[in-house]
This record gives sequence, structure tokens and C-alpha cells, in this order.
Amino acid sequence: MAYGTIDPRAFSADVNPADRNRYAIEAGYTGWEDFMNNGGSSSGGGTADTADSFLQQLKDELAAQFDEIAKRTEEFDTNNPFVFDEAVAKASAEERYNPYYNAELQDFTQGIERQKSTQEGQMKLLTDLNRIQVGEDKRALDEAISAAEEGYAGAGLYNSGAKDRSVGNTPIAGQDNANKRDLNYNYNMEQGRQAIIGLNQQMDTGLRKLNAQKTTDIQTEIEKQRAEEEARHATERLQYIGSPYTSSITGGINQLIGSTFG
Repeated sequence: MAYGTIDPRAFSADVNPADRNRYAIEAGYTGWEDFMNNGGSSSGGGTADTADSFLQQLKDELAAQFDEIAKRTEEFDTNNPFVFDEAVAKASAEERYNPYYNAELQDFTQGIERQKSTQEGQMKLLTDLNRIQVGEDKRALDEAISAAEEGYAGAGLYNSGAKDRSVGNTPIAGQDNANKRDLNYNYNMEQGRQAIIGLNQQMDTGLRKLNAQKTTDIQTEIEKQRAEEEARHATERLQYIGSPYTSSITGGINQLIGSTFG
């Protein structure tokens, strides 16, 4: 007489006699007593052999399912390889970020150019004022010398040493004033040139930062799109494999754990 494999749950300590008898009948025995006499404890280790046989059968079934999943996965990846068009993703990212960064760039450059224009205007005004001052100083000096000569001539001292000394001191005093003016002019012009150099450096630094941030944002957007495409591809792979395989593996593992440790 060929008997079937009895359900391992029949050996659980908390199963009642009626269920144990039913398990034995379903396995082909007339009842629990028939199982014990012909295939159970009386045969010496029959319970353990039956449980081992069940576990091996379950392991074989799970292995077959894993093989099928691997096969279907390979089929899907062969017929539907993951393809990501980075050029399209980059164009999409640039379309999103270019308007913002173009506006930022325009605001930044216009601000710097306005400051440079103001500084250059101040330097031009300083140059014009200095040129006017030079002319005024020369006229004032000429008038002072002329007035001194006329004064000494009126006093009958035109050819005197006092006239020569006074007239000679006048250009010296005028030159001192001119030197002071030149020093102030040169100092202010140098300050203006340094200010323009600083604005140019500020422009270069700002442009580098804006371009770096723009590049980072665009690359981040590209990677985000890549991750979304990879997730979509993985979902389609699971759908191709089919839920019966994935769910049966989960159920089989739970059954294996329950039968082994229950």
C-alpha cells in the first residue's frame, strides 16, 4: 500500500485528535492509529523522515521558482535594456533652470556695471576738475607775479633785489600748491583704479559661482531623472516577472519557517 506524505502540522503539540486524524486520512491512512502503526512512530523515525521529505520538497519548489524568476529577469533585461538619454534629460534640465540663472546673471552684471560706470564717471570728473585747477593755478601765478612787478615798479624798486626776491618766491609757493594738488589727484585716481579692479574681480568671482551653481542644479536634475527612469524600469521588470512568483516565494518561505520552528 502506497501512502502519501502526511501534513507536518499533524505533529504540532496543540493539534486536536480530530484534526490529527483528518491529516492522516488525507495522507491515505485510515486514521491516526493506522498512520502510527504503518508509517509513523512504529516504523522508527517515520515522523522525522516525513517532515524532512516535506522540507526538501518545499526547498526544491522554491529553488525552481527562483530559477524561473532569474530566467524571466534575464528575458526582460535582454528585450528591454535600460536606456537613459542624458542629452534629453540635460535639455529638459536646462529648460527649467536657464530662465532663472539668466535673470540672476543679468541682475548681477548690471549691478557691477553700474558701479563701474559710477566710478569711471567720478574719475573723469576728477580729471576735468584737475585740468581746470591747473589752468586756474597758472593764471593766478601769472597775475601774482604781474601784480608784484607792477607794485615794485610803482614804488621805483623794479630793479631792486627786494622785487626779485618777492617775485621769485611767488612761483615757489605756486609750485608747492601744484605739488599738493597733484598728490591729491594721483591718490584719488589710484583709488578709483583699484576700485575698478576690485569690481572686475567681483564680477569674475560672481560669474564663477553662478555658473557652478547652475551646473550643479542641472546635474542634480539629470540624476533625479535617471533615478526615476531606473525605478520605472525596475517596476516594469517586476510586472513582467509576475506577482504569482514573487508572492509564492514569500508564502513558501513563511511556510518553511513555520514548519521548521512550529
